[in-house]
Amino acid sequence: MVTDSGANYRAKDFARTIATTEHRHEYIRPYTPHHNGKVERCNRTFATEVLRTQIWLSEADRATVIEGWNIHYKYHREHTAIGDQAPATRLNSRVTKFISKNISS
Repeated sequence: MVTDSGANYRAKDFARTIATTEHRHEYIRPYTPHHNGKVERCNRTFATEVLRTQIWLSEADRATVIEGWNIHYKYHREHTAIGDQAPATRLNSRVTKFISKNISS
């Protein structure tokens, strides 16, 4: 997970939350607004396409949908900034074929 160095991302609660996941926390380099803009755009897309789409009845349901969305976002969703291709097309790795009824292609 890449974030700026805002107070909320340096908080102990945030660090404990990240520690319970498979993610690694990285800060963007100071004085690089270009990178911060990318992070903010990704966070906004995530919020509008996943977090605010429904009322979550359990943390397990939310976690399952988030996992599916991350795979969809990286491997299947077209990004106009890279020629309408998914980010994973730029890697030399196998594409994951995760399908979820809550994720639209």
